[in-house]
Amino acid sequence: MLATIFSDESIFSLHLQKLLKKTNCNIHVSGQENDIPQETNYLFVILSTPTKISTKLSGPLNNNHIKSCIIVLNSSNKIDTIDFPKTPIIYIGNDADKELVSGEIVKKIFSFGFENKENFFGNQLPYKNLTKTKKEKITKNNKIYLRSILFLTTILFWFLTLPFLLIPISSSTLLLSYFLITQKNFPLANLSLHTTKLLSEVSYNELVSLSNLPLISEGFNLPKRVSAAEKEISEIGINSIDSYEILKNSFANSLNKKDYDLIKTKNNLLKNVQKINDNISSLENELSLIPYTKNFISKNEKSIGYIKSFLNLSENFLISAPSILGTEKPKTYLILFQNSSELRPTGGFVGSFALITFEKGKLFNLEVYDIYDADGQLKGHVDPPNPLRTYLKEGGWYFRDSNWNPDFPSSAKVAAWFLDKEMEIKVDGVVAVDSEFIISLLQKIGPINLPNSNLQITSQNFYEKINSQIENNFFPGSRNKSNLLSDLYKTLIQKVSTQGLSFESLARLSLNALSQRHIQIYFNDVPLQKTLSDLNWAGEIKKTSCFDCDNITISLVEANLGVNKVNPFIEREAFLSQKILDNFIENSLIVNFTNKNSTLAYKNYLRLITNKDTTFDGVLVQNQKITQTLIPELEEHDSNFTSAGVFVEINPKSQTSIKFSWKTKSLKDKKSFLIRKQAGLVDEPMTIKIENNKNLSYTSSLLEDFIYEYSKN
Repeated sequence: MLATIFSDESIFSLHLQKLLKKTNCNIHVSGQENDIPQETNYLFVILSTPTKISTKLSGPLNNNHIKSCIIVLNSSNKIDTIDFPKTPIIYIGNDADKELVSGEIVKKIFSFGFENKENFFGNQLPYKNLTKTKKEKITKNNKIYLRSILFLTTILFWFLTLPFLLIPISSSTLLLSYFLITQKNFPLANLSLHTTKLLSEVSYNELVSLSNLPLISEGFNLPKRVSAAEKEISEIGINSIDSYEILKNSFANSLNKKDYDLIKTKNNLLKNVQKINDNISSLENELSLIPYTKNFISKNEKSIGYIKSFLNLSENFLISAPSILGTEKPKTYLILFQNSSELRPTGGFVGSFALITFEKGKLFNLEVYDIYDADGQLKGHVDPPNPLRTYLKEGGWYFRDSNWNPDFPSSAKVAAWFLDKEMEIKVDGVVAVDSEFIISLLQKIGPINLPNSNLQITSQNFYEKINSQIENNFFPGSRNKSNLLSDLYKTLIQKVSTQGLSFESLARLSLNALSQRHIQIYFNDVPLQKTLSDLNWAGEIKKTSCFDCDNITISLVEANLGVNKVNPFIEREAFLSQKILDNFIENSLIVNFTNKNSTLAYKNYLRLITNKDTTFDGVLVQNQKITQTLIPELEEHDSNFTSAGVFVEINPKSQTSIKFSWKTKSLKDKKSFLIRKQAGLVDEPMTIKIENNKNLSYTSSLLEDFIYEYSKN
């Protein structure tokens, strides 16, 4: 392949020759018309002056071997055409940039022709701007430069602002998630939370990169923490919803006796709980570094600590869950149904009980029994606690009165012992459920119809219908009561599991019942029982865990010994007054009882349980007719507590005031008090006043245990 350069401009020829060598082409340079080889394939005619071209060029230009003639424009873009058959000749002016034009010719014309093996030149040339001047080229380069700067500036703008824009968007999706959760739309809430997580992660990662920039890094720390907090909150929500779905499905499978992988369920729940715990710790750290949320963290430090403690205890509980539900072998539990309308120390009179069996995570059996059927099988004699012998006139101790000790683990052991002696059945744990929990379920699911009794039970008529049926149709050896209660609880479970109550509502009711002591649990497994105690689900009498404090417990315990169902008609209000002295505390507790029943008296054995190092005075009892001081019956409760008890009868349509006075040893400057709520009571309005230089006072409905602290300094 031969390329011939014909030019009257030597500098231009040198530039072009240099560039063409890179194309591996044979080069011939000529300045005379008759010096153009016949074998030329590409002819470059380069003229710097518009001189008339000799006709001697017609020969080589008409040569059929020439593929194309390269022509250029002059500075004025004027074309001087010559009648050659292939293409016109065009001039380039002296003011053109020779090096620039040479490069553009080779790059845009010659190289293209060689690479594509085409002759794309015709009578019209698309390259009329090749010969622009340096000034014109600089202008064009400036425009390209400005466009590049604008493009890069736009990219930089979005790079810097996008992380900030994503923060309010993430907040919006987070608020949407909260709204959807309140509406119980968990699938959409989960989707919204995942969106929040994605947006906050993008924002956080970008802000981490920006925070590494010198000089301006500090400006990105606050939004970075906000994005991190949004991410942690979204993950808490995602893992919580996932745990909820796992528990819901497991609960349904257990009640419906469907197979499911209990170990896998436990592992998934455990993983979620651990993630949530980690998320809360990270969230707490991020919020404590944000100025406008720092105070929130400090004010809610105890609540956050409680949540983290609850999650840690839940982990321990989940580890034992497969064993509880009979993974390795069937597990049987005693369920005590305590009638709160006849109040007893752990919640109510045990008129019936059930035995439930779990095997491989499924509820396989539920049998309800009349307590008197079991008591009729007791062989031998057991001495009762003295108040039962004295005021209830019981010659012996039976299963039905096994819950005399207000410390539920102690009473649960006694109940399991009586069951073993009377029916030769051993159990792995005991659960007490009082009437208030059943009523709360009925409030949620609505009325239930008992097919075998032709009764409709509601939350409003529960006490009336059940008590009347039990009392009117009961006689020794009769199965009427056990059949009625079995019908009630099985119908209740069926409606809860199939249509009447969402798992979320059931879980909330159950947790409230556990914290308010309407459900109490005891397991034979010691580590598991320790976890229940730490969760405050065991119903035990205990002290607070305040470090370097005098931990003081005060617990009022009522027991209806009138063999009647008068407690729904009883109202009570308590006033506790305390005077903090150097080495002890002077206490007085006044309890005002009102009996609104027109026919039934409330025969109440009332005990005050508190710390062992206590000295009791006489108990003042006052009503419309008499005022008397009773000497309390003292009793030790394990090694930590002592009680003072009196028997008081509150007549129908009357009021009675009972005042306990005592001194408690206390040497430390800081004191922590626990006012314990009795199981079976809905609420116990109490006013607490501490008489000292601070004159502190508290008011509590005592729906659950109430804790308060006092410090001398």
